[in-house]
Amino acid sequence: MVNTDLKQGFYLGEWEVRPLQLVVVGPDGKEHVEKRWMEVLVLLATRAGEVIERDEILDIVWEGRAMNDEPLNRCISQLRKVLGDSPQQPRFIATITKVGYQLIAPVRPLEPAAPEVAAADGATEKAAPRRASTLRVLSLAAVALVAVGAMIIWMGGFPQPDEASIVVLPFDNLGDDSTQDDLGRGLAEEIRQRLAGVDGLTVAGRTSSRAAFLSDKDAPTIADDLGVSYLLEGSIRVDGDDIRIATALLQASGYEVWSETYEMRLLDVFQMQDQIANDIAGQVVPGIVANEAGSLISTAQSTRNPQAYLLFVRGQEQLASRSEGPLRRSITLFEEAIELDRRYADAYVGLATAHALLPFYSDEPMAASFDRARSIIATGAQADSSVDTRAAGIVAFMLFHSEWRWIESENAFRVALQNAPDDAELLNWYSLFQASVGRADRSLDYAARARDLEPLSPVVNQRLAVAHLWVDQNELAAQQFAVAAEQGMPVTTQPEAYLVLLLRRDELEIARLLMAGQQKLAGLDAAWVDALFMAMQDPSHKPAAVDAVERAVASGDISDLHLFGVWVYLEETERAIDTALRLTENRIRFIPEFLFAVETAELRRHPRFAEVVRAVGLDRYWDYFGWPDLCRREGDTIACS
Repeated sequence: MVNTDLKQGFYLGEWEVRPLQLVVVGPDGKEHVEKRWMEVLVLLATRAGEVIERDEILDIVWEGRAMNDEPLNRCISQLRKVLGDSPQQPRFIATITKVGYQLIAPVRPLEPAAPEVAAADGATEKAAPRRASTLRVLSLAAVALVAVGAMIIWMGGFPQPDEASIVVLPFDNLGDDSTQDDLGRGLAEEIRQRLAGVDGLTVAGRTSSRAAFLSDKDAPTIADDLGVSYLLEGSIRVDGDDIRIATALLQASGYEVWSETYEMRLLDVFQMQDQIANDIAGQVVPGIVANEAGSLISTAQSTRNPQAYLLFVRGQEQLASRSEGPLRRSITLFEEAIELDRRYADAYVGLATAHALLPFYSDEPMAASFDRARSIIATGAQADSSVDTRAAGIVAFMLFHSEWRWIESENAFRVALQNAPDDAELLNWYSLFQASVGRADRSLDYAARARDLEPLSPVVNQRLAVAHLWVDQNELAAQQFAVAAEQGMPVTTQPEAYLVLLLRRDELEIARLLMAGQQKLAGLDAAWVDALFMAMQDPSHKPAAVDAVERAVASGDISDLHLFGVWVYLEETERAIDTALRLTENRIRFIPEFLFAVETAELRRHPRFAEVVRAVGLDRYWDYFGWPDLCRREGDTIACS
């Protein structure tokens, strides 16, 4: 049986453990501990001296959601680091091989004294225990600070930060219907979007908000990760046609400074979201002024049908998950929303976006998916002409990826960015576009802007890594690849760019293993890989490498994409150009940004490089929007360096 007294604090050797504050205090000061790490430590402490099996710990702390032992391994490793423990000579946590863990240090409960607060008559009295927030456990010290905060508000308002910033965390679903999980997260996103339009308030992006929510980190750590001064947490409960949303506003320190519960009919969800956003903005933005209607925020909707809107909100949440199953579910939800409101512009844009993204996460043919997306946009535009403008971003993305219609894509990107300048995904796509038209500096700028908006997005951080790579900032690229990997996007998701980095850093053996591993995953022979790397280490092996690569071409064991890079590194320029021209005919995963890397300088100096430029269609784009520093038009010829 769990000893609940330990949750109030206990001594562990020389350490004082405060579970509700997520800290341990030792001779050298205070150490913050993540929520689940603390839960594991408390579990071990409640059964000190007892061996607890790994599966039992995972079931209790991770509630069966952990796919493997890795979260527990990392947790124990971090706890040992905090406690100064050693797995070889443990003083606190002993590993019982193939079984589990045992806390071997003595545990002694800590009885915290109730804080004294000033009574109304000036005397002091013991503060009554404050009910812990159901949203996130707050520090025991919050009892006193909330009392002080109430006095400050009564005297003239809570002290405001110089620059107001907030993260809106997804709302928990407290009901029994799991289908409402999407609704809770989606409604939080709708409130986040409303707050993002408030002058003087910086709002963390959707992906970072989701990542922070799923991390189980405490409020101060999330605030530090995202650089925000406030956190909004919430929960929803749907009961028939009624909805209840409970909200809590926390300072970056983790202390709750405001809370409110809203109960309305589901049909009044538009007004509820506006009201919540208004209340939050009024709390965190100094001197904010209401509009003529007495409201701070009033959001126009592209539908008046609340049921269609709720389906759209759930669809948007599935769309944000970016994997095949959720994308297909989002398509169904958007279609149902359109069935209820044939003029619902946002639903048409969501449906087109889902179809356009589906081939990147499934075996769905790209051409067919893009055709469906275009048809949906055309149909939506007939119902509501604003669909064309709202869909400009996904149109730019499709034109760029499928047809290299550079001028039209550029124009569509510009329209989209004018309407949504803080859309991190749009900025990410535009970064890739800019690198592909030979403007690496601009690519880096847009990638950095996307990262500032979504610091916890693995996709955004990986794009920033690649952008650093193309301007030869190799160490920064390595750092960003590491950040993306830590956030859940391993380097194998974009191995070509990471291989370039490894080769620049002369990490040939790691590069060889990565390339050989990719070959084996594809079911292809990797003999040419070893030959290539022998030639890169010793040029006298180049003839043998060329022979091995030619055999791989004949046997179908090397793709044109990899073949292009191989010929570049073997300095077989003519062969590289021939391969590039084949790629431009089929456009098989060929994004032209590598054409402007330092590795392809010799290729660009070759007279035939103009053939590649024309085949890609970049000369027409450059004529229209200006030529990059690397290339120029000289009469009827194209010269690049």
